[in-house]
Amino acid sequence: MPKLYNSQRMSEILGSNIPESLLDIYEIEDVAMYIKHLDDEISFYELLKKKKKRDIELEINNLDNRKQFLKKIILKTLEKNNKKSLNFPGSCKIKTSKGQNKWTIENEEDFIKFLKENNEYDRCVDKVTQFNIVKKEANKLLEAFDKVGKVPECVDKKDAEPVISITYVEEDENIESKESVKIPIKEEDIKYDELGF
Repeated sequence: MPKLYNSQRMSEILGSNIPESLLDIYEIEDVAMYIKHLDDEISFYELLKKKKKRDIELEINNLDNRKQFLKKIILKTLEKNNKKSLNFPGSCKIKTSKGQNKWTIENEEDFIKFLKENNEYDRCVDKVTQFNIVKKEANKLLEAFDKVGKVPECVDKKDAEPVISITYVEEDENIESKESVKIPIKEEDIKYDELGF
């Protein structure tokens, strides 16, 4: 999409760092189109960020897999040589130990029942109570209470500021339809000699 704003004027506006009224109401179009340009750049960077995040996570996983593979090689080498530890002065120490077993609780309800039967419930279960306020519904309720002067002191109201909504015309809407349009013509016998050419 071609640039549809005055770059020099946008530089002047942005350089002022003070949100002042424009010189002319028609400059709003330039500003709006520059906002569209900024939205496009933001979208580009958001997609790039997602892609980079995936690429970085993939690379971390690859490095971690290599690390685990090399640790297994060291462990097998130590086992083959009947060693539990090695010391490489000035470099590193290698030591083996029995790792912890990994447990998977496949049915939490049955496990909780088991814990209760064995008086271990309090030791292994945290009771978590969490309340989530549904903001949309709370806002509606507070608006209604505000109208009757019944807003609780535990909430603070910030008066709404005016917002701007910009709807951009898509490129397809600017292109005239390529379909032929039939224009009705009144059928009459036209006498070309009488047209006065």
